[in-house]
Amino acid sequence: YAIGGINFKNLSEIKQAGAAGAYMMRGFLS
Repeated sequence: YAIGGINFKNLSEIKQAGAAGAYMMRGFLS
């Protein structure tokens, strides 16, 4: 899961790309 692995591995990248957007997408797919 691309979004599933985001929680730890891409945490830093998420903040740079937009933590808010990533968190929302993660919630929908979760």
